[in-house]
Amino acid sequence: LGGYEYLESARAEGTGKVVFTLNKPYSPGVFELGKQIIVPKHVWEKVKDPAKETNPDPVGTGPYTQVAAFQSQSYELRRNPEYWQPDKQAVEGIRVLGFSGNDSANLAFVNGEADWTQSFIPDVAKSFVAKNPEHNKYWYPRTGSLVEWTMNTTKAPFDDVAVRKALSRAVDRESVTKVGMNGYTEPADCTGLSGGYDKWRDTSLAKSCTWTKHDAAAAGKALDAAGYRKGEDGKRTLKNGKPFAFDISVGSASSDWLSVANIIKQNLADIGVTATVKSPDWAAVVSGYETGDYDTGIVWSDNGATPYQFYRNTLGTESVKPVGTRALNNYHRFGTKKADALLDTFAASSDEAGQREQIDALQRLFDEQAPVVPLFPGPEWGSYTDTRFTGWPTEDNPYATLTNRGDTTVLVLTSLKPVKR
Repeated sequence: LGGYEYLESARAEGTGKVVFTLNKPYSPGVFELGKQIIVPKHVWEKVKDPAKETNPDPVGTGPYTQVAAFQSQSYELRRNPEYWQPDKQAVEGIRVLGFSGNDSANLAFVNGEADWTQSFIPDVAKSFVAKNPEHNKYWYPRTGSLVEWTMNTTKAPFDDVAVRKALSRAVDRESVTKVGMNGYTEPADCTGLSGGYDKWRDTSLAKSCTWTKHDAAAAGKALDAAGYRKGEDGKRTLKNGKPFAFDISVGSASSDWLSVANIIKQNLADIGVTATVKSPDWAAVVSGYETGDYDTGIVWSDNGATPYQFYRNTLGTESVKPVGTRALNNYHRFGTKKADALLDTFAASSDEAGQREQIDALQRLFDEQAPVVPLFPGPEWGSYTDTRFTGWPTEDNPYATLTNRGDTTVLVLTSLKPVKR
């Protein structure tokens, strides 16, 4: 049953209903089961190695499933003739373009080669909107995943919470968000919660914490106290006498996160710590995250309907994998039984008041342990031109985000209508 230990059975009832039976109360189940990707058993049970299967005749769901063209840099989908909402298939089809990174994608977009993008666009108001203010729009709500500086806690000195907090204090989040992220977001706080969880946030804790506030002098003193002192050359050393130096990994395609990593690198140099920004392609970076073969990196967190998913894969032990075993989340490989107990209590409750008590405790535990270093709430990137299609989500009509590869993308595709000529 897909690895869901709380799921006792699943059965079809009639032609349009599935009944799930749980073996215990588990409130996050609706969210998790709703995100489960369904594939045809009669096709995939015959595949020996799914990772190597090219799937030449794909079966899909949604409003656009018919592959009309497929090249290395683009593919086209046409209407699904069996879609259950044919009146919402106003768009004939979609063409998805592939680019090597933000810069090339943005050039094509601002030149009118695409209608919709979710890439990071520097100074979007000037470089895109100003070209056609009547039709060119963007919307970047701060409800995406937390963007965090993740440290491999299986390696010293990142296994020391005092070091993680000291390095966090060295980070100038104002520069990170204003310069690296072009002012599109704001500094994170010590709850670790992104903007989509504002109603759960313990605001008194967020205001009182210090380790997510920039203070280079305090960061240096904390490292001194932890035994990582500066030498005569002004550089710090580890307890074994080796240089306090490590890598920050980030994919080469993400120009915004590369800027963030380089700001952090300079912040660390100010306190005598040497960081090197490594930027191969994202496939290589993620491979290192998944196997545990990395030092630190800029990473996105899990997002869900409640903060449960975030804290489960940041503080819970269930997601902790040994180095060398593939991890799909919790790349920092940290967990505590205290979090497990709080998460279990949250999941067993359907009462929001009771759940809030557990989330408050998880926020305090996150503040205590600093499993990752929060940087900023990730904006949900989205820019579009309505010269050819209308019906886009906006701040005034937020029926979905403008991400074109997320949970709500289908809502956008079934809301768009061609402009009548």
